[in-house]
Amino acid sequence: MNYATLTFLLFLLASGCVYFLIPKKLQWYVLLTASLTFYVLACGAPIIFLCASAAVTYFAAIVLSKLDDNFVIQKKHLDKDRRKVLKNKTLRKKKLVVFIAVTTVLLMLLSTKYFNFFGSIINEVCSAAGLSAPIPVMEMLMPLGISYYTLMAVSYIADCYRGTAQPEKNPLMLLLYLCYFPHIVEGPFDRFDNLSKQFRKPHRFDYGRIKNGGIRFVWGLFKKIVIADRAALIVNTVFSDTAQYSGSLLFLSVMLYTLQIYAEFSGCMDMVCGASEIFGISIAENFRRPFFSTSINEFWRRWHITLSTWLKDYVFYPISLSGHFKKLNTFLRKHIKNRHLLTLLPNAYALFFVWFCNGLWHGASVKYIVYGLYYYALMMLGLFVRPVSAKVLNTLSISKDSGWYRIF
Repeated sequence: MNYATLTFLLFLLASGCVYFLIPKKLQWYVLLTASLTFYVLACGAPIIFLCASAAVTYFAAIVLSKLDDNFVIQKKHLDKDRRKVLKNKTLRKKKLVVFIAVTTVLLMLLSTKYFNFFGSIINEVCSAAGLSAPIPVMEMLMPLGISYYTLMAVSYIADCYRGTAQPEKNPLMLLLYLCYFPHIVEGPFDRFDNLSKQFRKPHRFDYGRIKNGGIRFVWGLFKKIVIADRAALIVNTVFSDTAQYSGSLLFLSVMLYTLQIYAEFSGCMDMVCGASEIFGISIAENFRRPFFSTSINEFWRRWHITLSTWLKDYVFYPISLSGHFKKLNTFLRKHIKNRHLLTLLPNAYALFFVWFCNGLWHGASVKYIVYGLYYYALMMLGLFVRPVSAKVLNTLSISKDSGWYRIF
């Protein structure tokens, strides 16, 4: 069910009417019912993947909580050495639970969205070795929003493991968190604590809030239909046969393609945030004027903000705190004396996985991996030459805060 359709508007209106007419303590049940209805209407049978992910995520968090509770109870009767042994044993069990749960939900994503992609790689390797292709090309059922709710499930499991989120006792609340219909299709990635508190809070009919949500929804609709879809007419025509057009038209099409992507994605985010605001639920912002950035690094702090934050919290930091990363740091300190390189190289190692995952998350194709690593290369180049560029700016007395420099 596309957000930019009359069907969705009627669905949103009907859900809103029921939401504000029933007792306040039952409002989140309306959101859950609306979300599951939306999912079934838009996707159908693949809802089984959503329910399976929710079940695995729920039980993993409960087991983690019980392990923590058992440790607290047992450690009271132990001396310091035995307490340390128990702590390490509990930690190993918790890591095993996280590994099994995260692997399970990721396998659901890999077996649907990425099955044919990885299968084709295996087939090509086998073909190069003179063997027959072992993996058949299959027409897969693509569960709606699986790229989003899978990563949200992973973040919830990780947060429960770290102790930054409390395990949810009600499985239906966790299911609502994963399938909340305004963000199931295009995101953003919200954290459980942020949404669950708002789901439980009673929301009264507020004309001002509903008006603001409606205005933002219409603004997003304008960006999607009037800007993005109109730009797509030119872009698709030119890109379908580039040899027919001059360089100036190709350049214009590239610029329009950039505008199209931004207007479509940010417009969708405006519709999502506007629709959610009608219910009194504030979800995370995904854009903050990205084209006013003065560097690639800053651009990705302003574009798809929640994805960048997710990758930082659940890919970059775990790698940076891992044992092999510490060994790499130790090795580099012994063999490299340049302070700039000593800082750059470990970050480059961790950021490689961040941008590889960023590219792969966007699509099951080599071109998306190249897309992610392209930004990685630009960032690393910028960080590598930063001392030189800073010296040049200082020598020429150029201020980075000056208006003309920011425009440049």
